[in-house]
Amino acid sequence: VVKAEEEDPEPFTKEQMRVLLDRCSNHNKLKYMIMKDSGMRVGEMTQIRKRDINITKTPIEIKIQASYTKTRRARITFVTRETAPMLMRLLKNKQDNELVFGTNEDPYIATGTEKAEFTYYRDQLAKVYPEFGEIYQSNGRHKKTIHSIRSFTATQCAEAIDEAWGHALIGHKKYLGQ
Repeated sequence: VVKAEEEDPEPFTKEQMRVLLDRCSNHNKLKYMIMKDSGMRVGEMTQIRKRDINITKTPIEIKIQASYTKTRRARITFVTRETAPMLMRLLKNKQDNELVFGTNEDPYIATGTEKAEFTYYRDQLAKVYPEFGEIYQSNGRHKKTIHSIRSFTATQCAEAIDEAWGHALIGHKKYLGQ
């Protein structure tokens, strides 16, 4: 079996991020904004529980438990002022141990649901914005995936501060050891 060539997910531009967020339901808009703010992987986002979110801190902190991450390393991430009010409204109706965004206790099922939902939005957007439907010639995969939100975060951080900080925020340990 020949493995497909790997391509880094193509980050959204600010304009594409806005188009996506404008197209979504309010609940999905909040999920994508949380991912955009925090650099979380989709599998991490689906496992976040209310108890992992500290709303008493400014900015709001989200503790991504080691058990949620691909690298098995816990980290802290944040939510912007823009996203905070929507998140606060959602959390009012949640119990401490309840999943905030996940649709299933099984992370693989929950992640699959999120990827399918994103694919729906991408396919709808591609009808009006062809760049959402672009595919890599090397492997036949879409250039814009749910992981493109994470790439957007890393790119925005790199432009605002520096590349090492962006990689540290999204959980890449090799860039900042301390």
